[in-house]
Amino acid sequence: YGRSVDYLKGELSSLDCGLISASTILPLDFSMLEKLSNKKIIIYEESNSIGGLFDLINHYYKLNKVDANLIQVAIENTYLEVGTVDELRNKYNIGLDKLLSIIKIII
Repeated sequence: YGRSVDYLKGELSSLDCGLISASTILPLDFSMLEKLSNKKIIIYEESNSIGGLFDLINHYYKLNKVDANLIQVAIENTYLEVGTVDELRNKYNIGLDKLLSIIKIII
């Protein structure tokens, strides 16, 4: 959401992939999840890897016995340091350049 989505829209415009912005975690869009269930899904979160959007989506697919191909880019479970958004993204290996490299490898 926000600045990340704006940046990624421009970078992804020439690639064969889509971008969905989840500005809120709940409610989950179940019809969208069903449409995406046969695709590779990269879930990018600028937060802790535990208890976020990835876990909710993964739980939904497990409950519905869907073998979805989910990839998570998030901060490993740790105490965070103080810094600017860009400093923290780079420190915890979730920078937008890292995300783009993952996307390009996958597609």
